[in-house]
Amino acid sequence: MALIGNRYNVIREIDRTNTSRVWLAADLMNNSNLVAVKVLSSIDSTSIGVKELFRRECESLARLNHPNIITYIDSGVENDKLYLVTQYFESKNLKKIIENKEISLGDILQIFLGILEGIADAHQKNIIHRDLKPSNILVDELTKVKIIDFGISKIMGYAYNSTDTLRDYMTVAYASPEQLMRHEAKPTSDLFSVGAILFFLLQGNDPPDNKDLLLDQVDELACDVILKALLKSMLQVKPELRPQSIRLVISEVKALIRKNTVRITHNLTLHFGICKQLYDLGLIRYHVGDYAKAFIQKDLNKSKIYKRKNNYYLIGEKARYHCILSSEKSCLFIKRLNSLDYTEWEKETKYAVEVNANWIIVSQGNKLFEDSQLVEFLSQVEDEEKKRQVQIGREETQNRLIKKWERFIDEQMLEIKRKRTLCHYDSFELSQNGDQLIVHSGNGSCDFEQGDYVQMSINSGRTMSIGTVDEVRGEQIWINRNLIADIENLATKGTLGIDTQQAETTLRRLKWAVKAIRTGTTVNPILSKIISDPEIISMYGISPVDKFYQNLDTSNEIAVEKALATKDIFLIQGPPGTGKTTVITEIVCQILKRDPKAKILLSSQSHVAVDHALNNIHKQLNNKRIIRIGRADKISEDSQFLMMPNQLKKWVSEVKVSSKSELLEYLSLNYCLTEQGQVDIKEYLENDKNLDSFGNAKVSHDGKDGEINKLVFLTKEWHKRLGKLDEFDEIFAQKASIVAATCLGIASRNALNSMVFDWVIVDEAGRATAPELLVPIIRGKKIILVGDHRQLPPVVNGDIKPILKKLGIREEELEKSLFEELIERVPENAKTILTSQFRMHPSIAKLISEVFYPTEIITTKKTAEERKHEMSWWPRTIAWFDTASMLDCDEQELNSSKKNNAEAKVILKILELIETRYNNVPGKVRVGVLSAYSAQKGLLHNLIKPNNTDKWKNIKIVIDNVDAFQGSETDISIYSIVRSNKDNNIGFLHDYRRLNVALSRGRNALIIVGNAFFAERAQTPFGNPFLNLLSFMKKYPAECLIEDARTYFNIGGSINGD
Repeated sequence: MALIGNRYNVIREIDRTNTSRVWLAADLMNNSNLVAVKVLSSIDSTSIGVKELFRRECESLARLNHPNIITYIDSGVENDKLYLVTQYFESKNLKKIIENKEISLGDILQIFLGILEGIADAHQKNIIHRDLKPSNILVDELTKVKIIDFGISKIMGYAYNSTDTLRDYMTVAYASPEQLMRHEAKPTSDLFSVGAILFFLLQGNDPPDNKDLLLDQVDELACDVILKALLKSMLQVKPELRPQSIRLVISEVKALIRKNTVRITHNLTLHFGICKQLYDLGLIRYHVGDYAKAFIQKDLNKSKIYKRKNNYYLIGEKARYHCILSSEKSCLFIKRLNSLDYTEWEKETKYAVEVNANWIIVSQGNKLFEDSQLVEFLSQVEDEEKKRQVQIGREETQNRLIKKWERFIDEQMLEIKRKRTLCHYDSFELSQNGDQLIVHSGNGSCDFEQGDYVQMSINSGRTMSIGTVDEVRGEQIWINRNLIADIENLATKGTLGIDTQQAETTLRRLKWAVKAIRTGTTVNPILSKIISDPEIISMYGISPVDKFYQNLDTSNEIAVEKALATKDIFLIQGPPGTGKTTVITEIVCQILKRDPKAKILLSSQSHVAVDHALNNIHKQLNNKRIIRIGRADKISEDSQFLMMPNQLKKWVSEVKVSSKSELLEYLSLNYCLTEQGQVDIKEYLENDKNLDSFGNAKVSHDGKDGEINKLVFLTKEWHKRLGKLDEFDEIFAQKASIVAATCLGIASRNALNSMVFDWVIVDEAGRATAPELLVPIIRGKKIILVGDHRQLPPVVNGDIKPILKKLGIREEELEKSLFEELIERVPENAKTILTSQFRMHPSIAKLISEVFYPTEIITTKKTAEERKHEMSWWPRTIAWFDTASMLDCDEQELNSSKKNNAEAKVILKILELIETRYNNVPGKVRVGVLSAYSAQKGLLHNLIKPNNTDKWKNIKIVIDNVDAFQGSETDISIYSIVRSNKDNNIGFLHDYRRLNVALSRGRNALIIVGNAFFAERAQTPFGNPFLNLLSFMKKYPAECLIEDARTYFNIGGSINGD
């Protein structure tokens, strides 16, 4: 076995057990760094128990990040053998160390302390080791400790199958009594095992298997009385009698270390006013120098120290001493002091360094020389202060972000409750295609936002979830209805409001994800640190891909290879049309090629993006189990067959057919069935035939009807259990290679909440809010974020602006995605940008590149001929039809939205022209009509009637808001600006990101309709993106057209003919 996982070059064997072999290897993806590769033996690798042991070990290690726990790197399968890769720690296990030499009490206590601190960190992350023993403790020559083999640990709160107990892997001498009695293991169970290890360290032999003899043998140990008492408390048979906090044990051990350490002496000198300060604080009875010296030396017997700026602070049991280093560096000079209570002491000592020295007070007149040991020690204190400052900076950044997210979510929860009933409605009707519900408000406009989950009154007087708001048109609320909702049950009149159950569930999922970051309970243990300090991200060395699944250009091949070298997190920026979906597909294929057992979560903020990527992946990997999570009415028709319920039904059906066939075959081989008996058994299994009538039937010639009936009955009962699909969710999902869901959708099924993914890939990551993005990424060991912060930002609904003002949060803060925050700060090797454009005509591609990505070199892979259009202005591909000379060119207000009649009329003329020009072109040309305003979308729908196939024979028209169009493309794209006013106010159109999306949807032609004079002169504090657009068009007249719309289309008056 020369190469493992196509990455780890084996050097030599370093350990062997009954179930595994450990090899020293070089990591070829990480500068040939030495690693330890643990390969489970071939004898056990097919065993379900060993596979479960392996899975748990990897899952546990991936969550841990502590100096006293071995660092997890990778895992996988090689030649049907499971392997686990960890850091290489040059050491011996504790069993071998004790067998070969005696070690001092000081070293015993240091080793014991290291074990305790490592296990304390694991317990904080809800992980119990359950198999602590000397052979699972590595110790180097400097007594540094690493705990290994979390193989049978159990993550508390997670449910495992009852058959996967793995208790037979316990070591009896070190297992707690409750574990041996098959009771649930708890943190105190680990504490018993750690106590058993201490017994081994002190006595030199394993503890007795009989726990009743253990405490008697502890009494016979020749050791410190306090240490013996501590050990006996840990080895109590009843868990409730053991220390309930491992931190208390750590504190006791540290005290023992201090007691047994040979302490050096450092000098202190006092300011003349110190005695009075002590007296005034009531810390000494008399204002006498000797009393002051005696108090300070006793108070500092167990002391700690820290540094702030140029001052040192010595912390005693009752006082804090403000000190400076003397000029000759011979002693610390105490300038003043403060008394401390217990709470203040805990706060003061949090970041302080323990002093293992005695302090002696000397008079200032004594001649002292430089104390090199004191100087060296204070240098260590200074280093700790620097580390503390870095840590505080990271924590402050992280806490600030988390606090902002949590407060925002809490305020949204309150706002949602307020909106339970927003308005009354008088009537409703179905839209023409039946997909939408049009509700007529009885009291004017309602305070709804696009995407709000809403509920309506039903005949019983209660409410029912009905769908999500698409748009508000005056007194009409257009709702994308939930197709499974019973429309006939809706009340003719009633109330319409936010579906609080849906909305509150969403917010609870967001809050749970934020909490995971705050508490550090993410699958990747350093994810929270990465979010607060992205500069710490590191990568493995790039391993070239030998064969790609798809035809990629060089830049995208490089992006795939970089992404595969991800250690923690990698970011891919994909400008419009650069093949993000193709790159995602290739990454997924290559991951599963390198590790067929890998589990991948594919996610995005939108269902459309998830389905688009998933369908592409399924074409390449139709032999892999791929599961789509989500509501059926939200998932594309092409992806329905991948939904878990549909796959489970198919799987159950296949299992039933197979089991029936196998049962009949078994009965035929082992029993003498009658011909009628075979018919009766088959009929009973397939139908709801009465068991009693079947039980009385004669089905065999050999009188064994009872045995046969029992087998048939058990099979029938098992079939019934198979019908309860929810029971199989987790089992089925665990076997999947790819699980796909929206960012929030992955948290919608409880059975999936315990799943750990090797990779999490999030598309359109720039559109997700930070809490939304956290929901999927907290579940992954490695994370790839794909997006573009120069396209649409996270959506901040208008109704939350009062919340933002209340919290002191600027709207721009929420519109800056976590993707953008990270990509600005991660190291260069942890990100890439896709620079080959495959969608647009070269002229449109050049516009997008120069206006929106001026610092990047983006090359187009399409020729002008490949993207030729049939309009009369060819070879020019970008056209602006200027409405400035039209009488009704100004915008009109409609509720809280805007519309523009003149632009709508021009767009109708353009579409009629396209219909004529494409009369003899095979197939239908797809035309997208975009605007940034819902009112304009409604106006265009009513005017154009895009579904009128009698009028639109040659073109397929799609009318929508810009925000709904990201990720989509059409042959021709028409963008309606809408805004035109005397105040030169373009509102939110100042956002260049929205304009970037609007202009990059068309493959062959781009048409802009609006008041060019206004667009060029509009002013906002944030700039005007239309200036650069118009400058480009004027700079390249051979590729761009600017025409007066009124003259070009011979238009007069207004849309109503005024």
